[in-house]
Amino acid sequence: MIAAVAAVIVATVPASLRTAGHPLAVADLGAGAPAGPTASDHRTGGPAGPDAAVARHGPRPRPGARGPARAAAPAPVTAVLPARFSRYRDPSGFSIAVPPGWHVSRQGHRVYVRDRHSRRFLAIAWTTRPRPHPLADWRRQEARMGGYPGYHRIRLAAARYAPAERAADWSFTYYRNGQLTRVLSRNILASSRRGYVLSWSVPADRWRGSFHYFRAFAATFRPAAPVRPG
Repeated sequence: MIAAVAAVIVATVPASLRTAGHPLAVADLGAGAPAGPTASDHRTGGPAGPDAAVARHGPRPRPGARGPARAAAPAPVTAVLPARFSRYRDPSGFSIAVPPGWHVSRQGHRVYVRDRHSRRFLAIAWTTRPRPHPLADWRRQEARMGGYPGYHRIRLAAARYAPAERAADWSFTYYRNGQLTRVLSRNILASSRRGYVLSWSVPADRWRGSFHYFRAFAATFRPAAPVRPG
């Protein structure tokens, strides 16, 4: 779907962007994530805090069985915001709830929702020329992931998600700056003219305690209104 698989994962625009349909990338897995607020930030209440830094590699994750590509249970969607969250409305038309103390920055066709106290962030990417099959799109992109540090697939499967005509989830771990990081990227075909990726990135040892944030993001995400043919 959006071809810049992260300023870290893919630094160049692949040829697929110049063909039928944009491949939505595994939205920004590393250096593409801003290190702090920018002039375009959407801020929510709460104190600022430093990022933790990890300088050395841990053990490579053990290989595991790769599950079948079956659709996951439907993801709940709600218009009600969790307590103290605020709704960010992007100029491109989509909106999403933001936790208190987090901030949003925009870089081209990517938006980052970032925890100022840790290395947790959500990257949102979008395109108006999505590929029609999110799962096939993810499979094609996974074929290019073998060279990335410690890449290990956890799950790659279709997902049932109310805002989407079709969706697919890709969950994996890799090393980011020496720290084992877990990612869940949801490829969302909202319509023939709107595609998104919600890509949640967290230090692996904080995954369980942080997953409620991704649930809130997914439940409150609203795509832009359908684009009418010109």
